[in-house]
Amino acid sequence: MGVVHAIALLVAGIFLGQIMLLTGRHRLRDRHAFIWVLIGGVAFAAALGLPALNAISDAIGVAYMPSLVFLGAIYLILTLLMYQTMVLSSHQDGIRTMAQEIAYLRRAVETNQNVDQNRREAESPGKSAGPQPPDASDAPGAPTDPTATAPGATDASGEPQPAEASRS
Repeated sequence: MGVVHAIALLVAGIFLGQIMLLTGRHRLRDRHAFIWVLIGGVAFAAALGLPALNAISDAIGVAYMPSLVFLGAIYLILTLLMYQTMVLSSHQDGIRTMAQEIAYLRRAVETNQNVDQNRREAESPGKSAGPQPPDASDAPGAPTDPTATAPGATDASGEPQPAEASRS
């Protein structure tokens, strides 16, 4: 085993250890951790099989084995990039949908708050919007309505008494 072979094994082992550490600390989700463990395993296997990679590159007519490794690495990186782009697009669609739902819910909440505020204003006595004109019956010397009842005035049968009768 040469120096290059040992360095390749060391780097692949460190990469696998880093994946395991990140997965253990929950910094890398399980779904993505599986992909990275698979990539790390392939890198470790490639580091173990450097002599086999030389034989494969000679068999397919590649004069320089590292160029074959770089070609495989570039293909792998582009595949991962495409996968991450698909995941990102999916998340963007979800974010857009949630933003629309939040806007709809905010509008519904504001509408309900306005309805509740209007209902409270309508139900509260004496708190009307603006000044009221004076009532003609409140003016001094105004004629009284004999059919009007005094507040709380009743006769013996419980019938409301006219305002004139209650004053006597």
